Amino acid sequence: DYGVMVLKREGVIEFINSQLYILLKIDTKEIEGYRIEHTPLPSEIKDFLMEILETKEKMAKQELTLHVKDKKGQEVDVELLVDTAMVRTHDGTIVNIIITFEEKSAHVDKSYLARTMSKKEEQISSH
Repeated sequence: DYGVMVLKREGVIEFINSQLYILLKIDTKEIEGYRIEHTPLPSEIKDFLMEILETKEKMAKQELTLHVKDKKGQEVDVELLVDTAMVRTHDGTIVNIIITFEEKSAHVDKSYLARTMSKKEEQISSH
């Protein structure tokens, strides 16, 4: 139930996992390999990523609220806890930043990511 993103130190998004694609309703072709500012990411995420690039500091349990649309097209707020980890070379140079997005809700019935993902897994297993 975690969203994961890998960001290169130059500000290029190298990877996002299926949870983030589902949450953000973004196509791979629109994000991977592009600089942050050239992607359709929500401004809340773009601002957070730019701050990480500027400070180059590990951040833990930062709160972020996204406005996304559910399957019915209605806007819902999803509260996320965001953590970062720096991937460094032997000399300490940052090469990548790994960002994890965890839904703040502890209840599965109120959890957007877990609810959406479990429905997706049900569809896959029924085929």
